[in-house]
Amino acid sequence: MKLPTLLILAVTPLALLQAALLSYPKPAPQATAQEPAEEVRPDDPKPTSPTGEAAPQKQAKPLTPLLDEPESEGASVLSEPPAELHHGHRPALKPGRTFAPIGIPLAQQVATGQVGVTLRATHEQFDGLRDSRKNLTSADAFTRGYSIAPTDLLDQRFELEAIFGLNQRLDLYMVLPYTAREMDQDLSLGGQTTIESSGLGDIQVGGVLRSHEKGPTRLSFMAGISLPTGQVDVTDSYAGASSTTLPYRMQLGTGTLDLLPGIMLESRLHGMRVGARASGRIHLEGAHDESWFHSNSMRLDLWASKQIAKDLRGSLRAEANWWGDLHGADPDMVPLRNPLEDALHQGGSRVTLFGGLSKDLSSEGNSRVELEIGLPVEEWLDGPALSQDWTAVIGWRLRF
Repeated sequence: MKLPTLLILAVTPLALLQAALLSYPKPAPQATAQEPAEEVRPDDPKPTSPTGEAAPQKQAKPLTPLLDEPESEGASVLSEPPAELHHGHRPALKPGRTFAPIGIPLAQQVATGQVGVTLRATHEQFDGLRDSRKNLTSADAFTRGYSIAPTDLLDQRFELEAIFGLNQRLDLYMVLPYTAREMDQDLSLGGQTTIESSGLGDIQVGGVLRSHEKGPTRLSFMAGISLPTGQVDVTDSYAGASSTTLPYRMQLGTGTLDLLPGIMLESRLHGMRVGARASGRIHLEGAHDESWFHSNSMRLDLWASKQIAKDLRGSLRAEANWWGDLHGADPDMVPLRNPLEDALHQGGSRVTLFGGLSKDLSSEGNSRVELEIGLPVEEWLDGPALSQDWTAVIGWRLRF
């Protein structure tokens, strides 16, 4: 599937969601920040109307509900009292708690000068081969001429995600990933073998811009780059040799400098927190010496969460991914030996549904533990390639 088509598929749900949210009645307009507040001293008489009755007092302008609301639905508190301008700038807003599930990256909100940290562990299990939507056995792979047939893969990713509030609109971030993979394979001559890879992945840096805030609705843009810090020439005892370059799926990085654009919409609908996020990964070609690089990829997330008990929320999330075959080929790979070594059969698409829980560890919402479990509901692979079985994401978010 080509990238323009993916962009249309990603932007359409976002536009529909925003249109639905904006169709709700708008709140009564508030006084603008340019209107000076009346100064009332303790010894001054209360202002009265011409009839002698006490005149109504002006109300302070509330802050953005999305960023300043407490956990309880419908409640509203002012995190900061000022409504006047300071040197022509709006006062900084105190951020509220993020309601996006733990599987959504870069969702945490921080105030100016504040640091947010997310520790995330993802356990992804793959079991069996698939070509298109048809499951294959090892015998099927051997019939096609392969001498090695992957049977299952355990993919574990650990991320340290740090966000710093540069100002009231812009946050800076950095993501440090560590990956550990273990894959079992059947051999056409009999027996099984296991290969492993682990190490630092590709480090990400960038920024999150809060471009639009209106009522409980917020629109943010993400822009970042992925640095080629992960290995793309990992070796192990494989195919009868003590040190052989492992298949593409076992490499730790992309080997290229990648662009990471994204857009996220968050709001409230029928007592629930809802959101949508579309992101992409654009691989800049010709960045390493292994003669290959990844195709561009696309991801779309839709989610809703609701408070189900004190300090406890439940969530549902749908995640869709599209990715293409590789460009070029590693000269050390033998496509007819293992389907995972064939650069022209690495693409696919997948939709996974997640259910999650999150528990606040502090009344201020500065510490939270979260869990998500996901199962694939749709998968198409340009295989033979390994099919996803299930996914678990566990994490801890904190701010200081």
